[in-house]
Amino acid sequence: PHSIEAEQAVLGGIMLQPEAWDRIADLVTAEDFYRRDHRLIFAAIGQLIERNQPCDAITLGEWFESQQQAGDVGGMGYLAELVNNTPSAANVRAYAEIVREKSLLRRLIDAGVSIAEDGYRPKVAPRASWWIWPSSACSPSPRAASAPGRATSACTKPRARCCACCRSATSTVASSPGWPPASPIWIA
Repeated sequence: PHSIEAEQAVLGGIMLQPEAWDRIADLVTAEDFYRRDHRLIFAAIGQLIERNQPCDAITLGEWFESQQQAGDVGGMGYLAELVNNTPSAANVRAYAEIVREKSLLRRLIDAGVSIAEDGYRPKVAPRASWWIWPSSACSPSPRAASAPGRATSACTKPRARCCACCRSATSTVASSPGWPPASPIWIA
């Protein structure tokens, strides 16, 4: 799952209005972007903003030229296209939420595939105390501390018991009846 249009709108919105970075920096990281060129562009924007430098199409194009990566991101033409196809930065937070949601779905799919692959390898010892969602797909990060209903700490270890951060992540992503289950889903 991905939304190229939402990714482009986030990048174009920040280039149009660098102050938009402050509205989305707590929500997405470069790894949340599906396309490699978008990950590179987002990371470069972050580096330029960190150095208090402008991050428009021209400065980004020059930065990628200096890093010998212009071809990796489509050159100045693609950077200009991102800006020209983005009407404003007004909805950049909503677009960033779409990018983040698609990223979480991809991680959930990856976790499911990993679990299925483990099931077909009977000689491999099963993972101890593996709670499907929090330990394999959630991996929330500190950047989300201010986002309501989003997990706030790095939960990457296998779960021995359910923690508050993972409960909030599961209820945010899967808010259908019967979810989260009364007790964690364990694979042992």
